[in-house]
Amino acid sequence: MHPKTSKLILGTVQFGLEYGINNSTGKVSEEAVFDILSAAHEAGVRTIDTATGYGNAEEILGRYVAGHKDTSFRIITKLDHGALQLGIASIRQSLERLNLGCIHILLFHSMDAYRQAEASGLLQTIRNEQGRYFEKLGVSVYTNEELCQLIHDERIEVVQAPFNLLDNEHQRGPIMRELAANGKTIHARSVFLQGLFFKDSAALPVPLEALARYLRRIDTICTSTGIEKGMLALRYALSRDYIDGVLFGVDTLAQLHQDLDWLNGNVDASAFSAIDQIAVEESALLSPLNWTTH
Repeated sequence: MHPKTSKLILGTVQFGLEYGINNSTGKVSEEAVFDILSAAHEAGVRTIDTATGYGNAEEILGRYVAGHKDTSFRIITKLDHGALQLGIASIRQSLERLNLGCIHILLFHSMDAYRQAEASGLLQTIRNEQGRYFEKLGVSVYTNEELCQLIHDERIEVVQAPFNLLDNEHQRGPIMRELAANGKTIHARSVFLQGLFFKDSAALPVPLEALARYLRRIDTICTSTGIEKGMLALRYALSRDYIDGVLFGVDTLAQLHQDLDWLNGNVDASAFSAIDQIAVEESALLSPLNWTTH
């Protein structure tokens, strides 16, 4: 098992929904999901990220758990606004769907959901169940402003946020270091920016054309250092000492094997330094929430 594998977290949005700007295959079949999960576990991946809002991903994972008692994963799931309407019952339903007695990490799916739970009193009710229904509590966020709000929030142990070749050290580094210094566990997501890095920079949807010049810079870095773009994206996130876990998603078993292969081999440190210098001015476009591609 590669030592970096322990930091990998397998995302499951593709298992329950059609997802990703570069996804041409659609939702992954249940049979393929089971093959991916077994191969990931065999390779040393031990953490899975899912959510109540990922279609039927929790149910599929639950069927895998029920049929593979010798294959254990730590499960992260997330509560969205819809789930919050059900309160604690939603957590119980997730546990039932997942065939689990306790969730490793329970995340609020957004800062808005977290604040809604706080205002309604549900947050304290949920915290009272920590240790029974879940081990750690966290929030999935999007912006540095939201990250700043969590630095001294002792109720939150885990923070999940975007981090990648464009949403990078320049954009996130200082605030993430401060979070880490205050004891937060940090998980990076969107390391491939929903597959955007693999698209031809000359063929971007019109709303994303402003990112083309930055994608060309990444292409130049890859060419000059002789590293594959996907390998650079994954290894860049794994290289940050303030990041404890790195989410990645796959549509096929072949993609999983490719991602795991990218853990091997040396990466010229100059490539990471060059990525650190990319400063995206149109930072709003780094969030897929702001993409309008049709």
